Amino acid sequence: MSITLEELKRKRDEKAEELRELESAIKVLERYGNGESTAGTVTEISESGVINLDEIELPERSAVPKQTLADDVRSTIERFGKQDFTVNHVVAVLRKLGKKGSESKHFRNRVYQAVKQLAEERVIELAHKGVGSDPHQYRRVQSVSLVRSGAHED
Repeated sequence: MSITLEELKRKRDEKAEELRELESAIKVLERYGNGESTAGTVTEISESGVINLDEIELPERSAVPKQTLADDVRSTIERFGKQDFTVNHVVAVLRKLGKKGSESKHFRNRVYQAVKQLAEERVIELAHKGVGSDPHQYRRVQSVSLVRSGAHED
């Protein structure tokens, strides 16, 4: 029995596809568990390496929502107290705290968008409108008392 070059290449390609599927299954197992817990385990892998998604036991999601960048910006601004601040101040603090994504290319723009949203929600206000290289300055909105000065409640 002789085997042709084309048949060998076809078998090689089939085995390469099987290997890719097994590598994919390994990545799924590594991502969702190391085999020690039941969460993230796969009960059975077919001979072809295909994983039945219905048989995967995914880990439970945390009931505590993750902290978003907007949450980080809000908490940073609260720590500024009554001081005026710029977007660059917020960026510097978040980078100093080592917040995830703070070294990304568009981090400053994302912080600016969060600050802009807080201004629209009237959590902060524009204290100084910057022009050119002079940046906008913001401050926290102070709570307004409905009781007039000198008046007393009955």
